[in-house]
Amino acid sequence: MGDLNIMCILYRNNEGCDHYECHWQQLWHENPYASMNLMILEAMNRNSMILSNLANSHWRMANEVSFLYQTFTEMGGSTSKPEEVKPPDPEEIVLQALSMTKENCDFPIRLELDKTFPARICKERGFKLSFHLENRDKEIIALQSQAKFQIFIVTHNEPPIVLNKTLSGKPILRGTYEATENENGNIQFNNVVINEVSSHYTNNCFIFIALCLNNLNIKPFIKKNLNVRARKALKHRKLNK
Repeated sequence: MGDLNIMCILYRNNEGCDHYECHWQQLWHENPYASMNLMILEAMNRNSMILSNLANSHWRMANEVSFLYQTFTEMGGSTSKPEEVKPPDPEEIVLQALSMTKENCDFPIRLELDKTFPARICKERGFKLSFHLENRDKEIIALQSQAKFQIFIVTHNEPPIVLNKTLSGKPILRGTYEATENENGNIQFNNVVINEVSSHYTNNCFIFIALCLNNLNIKPFIKKNLNVRARKALKHRKLNK
């Protein structure tokens, strides 16, 4: 850059110089637009260099994090996993259905008994129940789906307690306490067995509830003050010879 036609900016003489500022001054006087393009190009090159350095730094940091993670896991460390979505708890559904019934919610469908509930229920003695579904107009309907119906035994405590076990640790229910609709639209529990007497619990009775676990729009069947008595021993007949 020796043959400059303008004086040096720093020393203010007409001698050629190699100063960066004087060089840009020379270019600007010769062609302002070209010099502007060069300035922009240089700025882009500088930015590209900055981005390249940032990318290299990021790559090095990622490698270091990966190495630390691998070392941590090899040393027996554990990493937290996202919580799995659990299915609804049947006990929570039962309590919600009881609350909705108590609040007189408007159910579009009702679960109704085909016949009257048995007058006498004894511990460990099976009994049969059959239900159907009715709409608001008391017309019998069918869901035509795999709706799951189930029976539960609940206490008269406040708040109520859904019983799963007897006081001795046995299941509170056995036999047929789960059912689905058959081809006729009926929900049948052919052998319901309650394994506990009600005299050991609040008010000496249970709350009996049958409901649809996957559709709270169906009003459950609820029988309060259910007495379950002790099973009587069978009398053996004497054979006359």
